[in-house]
Amino acid sequence: MKISSIMGRVNTLLKDTAWLRWPKSELLDYFNDAIRAIILIRPDAGASNEVITCVPGTKQSLPAGAIRLLDVIRLVDGRAIKPVPRDVLDTNYPDWHDTSGSIERYVYNERIPKQFFVFPGAEGADQIDAILARVPPEVLLDDIDSAAIPIDDLYVNPVIDWMMYRAFSKDAENGANSSLAAQHYQGFAEQLGMKQGAEDFEQQVKQSKYTGGAV
Repeated sequence: MKISSIMGRVNTLLKDTAWLRWPKSELLDYFNDAIRAIILIRPDAGASNEVITCVPGTKQSLPAGAIRLLDVIRLVDGRAIKPVPRDVLDTNYPDWHDTSGSIERYVYNERIPKQFFVFPGAEGADQIDAILARVPPEVLLDDIDSAAIPIDDLYVNPVIDWMMYRAFSKDAENGANSSLAAQHYQGFAEQLGMKQGAEDFEQQVKQSKYTGGAV
């Protein structure tokens, strides 16, 4: 969906046909903020399949602009790489940071989202096929008629709710607008939470089929 279409829908809901109270430049700011807010809550909305070139050793960094590691799939043209808890390596291989060889495992801690570790340590410029989260570049006003929403169209409604929340927050001293702002923020949060819940259930169904258990 084109960004101009989303802004047009928001403008219609705001009943500001002349774009005076909420000019296009302001609504575009709300749109860009909405994309960042969604990816902050749902990093997979900004998922990107990329190749990471390792540096020698266990400690690795994400490429510039990436905000989180979502998954490591495999060595490029090589074996699968599986996650492992750091305490398992610390207990069984206390000197694992001094190892090197063909990468078999990776360690990731969301508290340091732009770094991860590999085991054994990379010997050189090993390449890893990975899924990263990125925040798309800000959309400029000159591009709204040609640019499409930079995340899946499934997120259009949360984007609109965020934009409406920000628009009504502009007149938050007005009791009615403050209430409307709160309603749209709640709608934004609930839609993202419901999407996460549906995906979690789907994952449980897949896992039960694999293990032969019940959901």
